Amino acid sequence: MNVGCQNKGIGLNCARSQLRGVGFNMWRRHVKTKWRVLTVGAWLSGAVAFAGQVINVDFQPGPLGDAYSVNYVGQGAYPDPGNDLWNPVAPDTDGSFTNFGSGGVLNFSSDPFVVNSLMTSSGTVSTVNVEVFRGVPGFAFALDPANGNDVNVADDAKSLMRDYLGTGGVNYNAVNITGLTPYGLYTLYLYGAADNGAGAEFMVNSAIKATAGVPGGAHNLTEGQDYVIFEGVNAGPTGFISIQYRNNGESYDGNICGFQLIEAEPVAIHAASISGVMGLTFLSESNAVYRLQSTTNLMSGDWVTTPVIYQGNGAPMAAFDPTGFSTSKAYRVFQQ
Repeated sequence: MNVGCQNKGIGLNCARSQLRGVGFNMWRRHVKTKWRVLTVGAWLSGAVAFAGQVINVDFQPGPLGDAYSVNYVGQGAYPDPGNDLWNPVAPDTDGSFTNFGSGGVLNFSSDPFVVNSLMTSSGTVSTVNVEVFRGVPGFAFALDPANGNDVNVADDAKSLMRDYLGTGGVNYNAVNITGLTPYGLYTLYLYGAADNGAGAEFMVNSAIKATAGVPGGAHNLTEGQDYVIFEGVNAGPTGFISIQYRNNGESYDGNICGFQLIEAEPVAIHAASISGVMGLTFLSESNAVYRLQSTTNLMSGDWVTTPVIYQGNGAPMAAFDPTGFSTSKAYRVFQQ
């Protein structure tokens, strides 16, 4: 295969092609995203790894209600060793809450309240922004550490879980994340818990999960109790994710304490015939989790995630389309 070739059959220019057993691999950059796409034949695609950024947010009451607001510094449930930076997001309140702590009804003139250019956990400026909506009614609260209920707050993340935004009813309120990679894939750790079974229900892209709330007593951050995880969240064409939250039916609060946003890492893939079945091979990392996606329109960015989870073992692995490989689809594998 010559350098500087052109494949007229599918209209793709390539700076370099390499003949493989299953077809031609041709690299091109998707014009709408940060993904780099590997094309085999007409529609098989993959991606090249890039470092997935991590952004942490700690919600807390702002002016007039911030007497007990403390920004969290440390590790969350998602392990990110050496990177302990969290962004404080502290919307204005009316300061009306004085029992057990500080806070009040959300009280900002321009709805939503916006914090732009959030910092990554490693301390670099990002393009990511967060929007907080007032809701009906919406509030923010920070627990007084001297209050007896503080014993029920997760021991390894006190400053994260003591303060939060709340909905104050059964209606959903919203927090939006903007400035993301269009069609990028993300994992979200959403924190929302209080004592005595007071938890929160979260909805992200129509998927719903809820925290049970802590039963009382000393404990560390616990999945399903203090936080929930949404994986493979697609930011869509505008790089936007909306988090809706309300109470879980057990409490008036319906609180969101904060979140961790982890950008998925796409990986290099190759097509291969394995025992007569077409699949995609990639080099995995030990204990990493991988998912396969497909689309019938590469330019639309409307990717469908298959239900199969691949657990990395540090060796080459193969992923298969459960509905059967099709040359009318584009494929990619991402690391969660």
